[in-house]
Formats: sequence, structure tokens, C-alpha cells
Amino acid sequence: MPASWGRRTGPRRTLALGALAGTAGFALLAVSHGSSAAVIGSGLLVGTAIAFGFATLPAVLLAAVPLEHTGVANGVNSVARSVGSAMAGALVATLVAAGDPGRPPAESRFTLCFALAGGALALIAVLARFGMTPHRGDAGRCRVRDTASRHEADPARTA
Repeated sequence: MPASWGRRTGPRRTLALGALAGTAGFALLAVSHGSSAAVIGSGLLVGTAIAFGFATLPAVLLAAVPLEHTGVANGVNSVARSVGSAMAGALVATLVAAGDPGRPPAESRFTLCFALAGGALALIAVLARFGMTPHRGDAGRCRVRDTASRHEADPARTA
């Protein structure tokens, strides 16, 4: 589904919509994590954000860098995703574990983690929608088809 939305609305808008879904999911979890329905609803919204992010970020990168740099951009994206996940995991572990030794973590520590995650996704939504500019006037649309047709039209590029 994210790929079809990305073709219709452009990858930056699709990434922003996914991030907003995740923001809503973490906000719901921060204010209402006492019921199964809230936790399930939050999980669905956050899962949507993850699916949209993984599906659309390569297209955002393709639109943001020159064609000859797409491999490097995807490599940097992969490394940044791994490092970011590790740092986020370490931050959550630190925030939850901080407190009185030998006592369970306070509920407020989990709520803080949910709020921070929602804030990070809100920042992604804003940056995806307004802070990123496509390369060479590309309107944020995936240019895979344009690239293929450009190569077919120019035999020197395919040789």
C-alpha cells in the first residue's frame, strides 16, 4: 500500500503521512497505555509508520540525490538506520532503567519514551513534507520510470 500511495502522491508526502500515523500511535500510547485496545491501536499505527518509512525512504533518496549517487545514498541510509536503531534502543534502556535500583521502573519513564518517539516521528513528518527538497526540480515523485526512459532515449548512456 505505501508504494501505491507513493506513486500517486509522491514519496515525501507518503513518508510524512506514515510518520504522522506513528506520531498518533505513540501519542495514544503515551496517554492511554492501560487498555489492550489502546496498545493494539498504537501498535497498528506505529507499524504503519514503519512500513511507510521502509517502503518510501529509498524513493525519497532517489529523488534527492543525483542518479550516480543513489547506491551511496542507500548505503548511508542503511547504516544510519542501524545506528539510529541502536542509539534509540540504548536511550530507551537508559531512561527506563534509571531510577531506584532493585525497584521496577516508574510508569512515567515508559510514558517519556513514548512521548520522545512520537516527537521524533513528528519531526520526520515535518522534515519529509517541508524540509527536504528534491534534486533537479523533481517534485518529490519517484523517478525510476523517468530514468529508464532517459536511458532508452540516450544510447550512449546504456553502453
